[in-house]
Amino acid sequence: RADLRAENVPVLIGTLGDFYVQKNPNARSINTILTALPATLPNVYVVSAGGLTHKGDTTHFDAASARTLGRRFADSYLAIPKKQ
Repeated sequence: RADLRAENVPVLIGTLGDFYVQKNPNARSINTILTALPATLPNVYVVSAGGLTHKGDTTHFDAASARTLGRRFADSYLAIPKKQ
């Protein structure tokens, strides 16, 4: 944000999928860190990937889940209070 001279631009961060957390125990720690970021960084929001499914490789979201995650990002962005 500093490089863009846009310190107040919102940042949306998605968590790792539940399926990935089951596969990789360290992913739970990453999600914990990600969900804590809004408490320490201004204008940062976390979008949950909870409940989504993978495309068979336990790493990548399937098409339906990718669309759902996109809607979650959009909903989160639209819920950000706008400055008057």
